Order: sequence, then C-alpha cells, then structure tokens
Amino acid sequence: MSIRLVAASATLAMAAWAGQLELAKQVRPVYPPEAKQAGITGKVKMEIHVTAQGKVADVRALSGHPLLIAATEEAVRQWEYKPMASSAAGEIELNFALPAKTEEKVVSGSEQQMRLTHKVAPAYPPDAKIKGISGLVALEASIDKEGKVTRVRVLEGNPLLVEPAVEAVRQWRYDPMAVDGKPVDVVTRVDVNFKLAE
Repeated sequence: MSIRLVAASATLAMAAWAGQLELAKQVRPVYPPEAKQAGITGKVKMEIHVTAQGKVADVRALSGHPLLIAATEEAVRQWEYKPMASSAAGEIELNFALPAKTEEKVVSGSEQQMRLTHKVAPAYPPDAKIKGISGLVALEASIDKEGKVTRVRVLEGNPLLVEPAVEAVRQWRYDPMAVDGKPVDVVTRVDVNFKLAE
C-alpha cells in the first residue's frame, strides 16, 4: 500500500479517566495526492478530546506537515471509541510513509553537502517570525542519477518551518554520485536551520 499508519498504541491512556479508551471505529487518512507527489512523509501528532459516548469532540494538531495534518484531522474526527464513564483527552500519533527505493545509496549529509551545486534558501514564514519560532528542520532527501531532488521526507521540525524547508530543498541540485563509474540514486539527511535576526 502507499500509506502505512501506525498509531502510538491501540488504546490511549488518559489522565481524565483511570482506564483506557478502546477504539470501536478507525478511519484511515487519505494520503493527499500533492503530499505524495512531493514525497512528503512523516509523523502527525494530535491531541484529541473524546465524549463519554465515545465521539471525537475536538482535534488539535501538535506536530506534523500541514498537508498531512489536514488529512489526519479529517479522518480522526470520524473515529469512535467505546462509551465510558466520562469524557477524556489524550494524544495519538500517525505515521505517513511512502515505499522506499531499495536501489538508493545512503550517503551522509556532510558527504553529500560537498556535491551541492545549487542551493535555494527557504523563505522564513512571517507567522513563525512573529511568534519568535526558530530551529532546525531535519529532512531526508532522495536524489536521482542527475542530481535532482525527487523526494523529501520530514524527520522533525516545527510545522510552521517544515513547508518552506521542503519547498527550498526540492529545488537544490547536486553533482551526480557514481559507483563503479555508474551514476546512482542517493538518499541523504538535510538539515535546514531557521535563525531569527539578533
């Protein structure tokens, strides 16, 4: 399948209820076509509030790529739990993954950095600047035999900073890597650091 979803646990321990919530109905998120095409993957963490009747009353994103958050929220709102004594709240985590290319050669970020020929700086999101958000966005990039970035997977980073980091890295170009004289596809880690002006 083109999507693998892994819940943090089959049941969720809740502070508001001295037991565990049991899922009665789980709807799998639809992998957004634009996210799939851009090679966007990663984990989405949500805080959910469940009524005593087992209905999901509220969903709030804690982390994850914006395109994946929307799909996750739409699905999770349709989840149902077995009725309980009172309402509860807790966290869930889903993982979006695309099939890996088995022929890709794994190269360290520092080694691949030396082959970088064209770098595009990410745009600093105005919302992030206003909120004073900075930090590292860690990505995994797949690079084809021509040195073009074909897929970017989010490893970690603030949701507000992730999208511009992915958009920038997708435009990067590298000198092709060769093994035994033949160009090969490469997968590497790319760190994009967002710093606010002093």
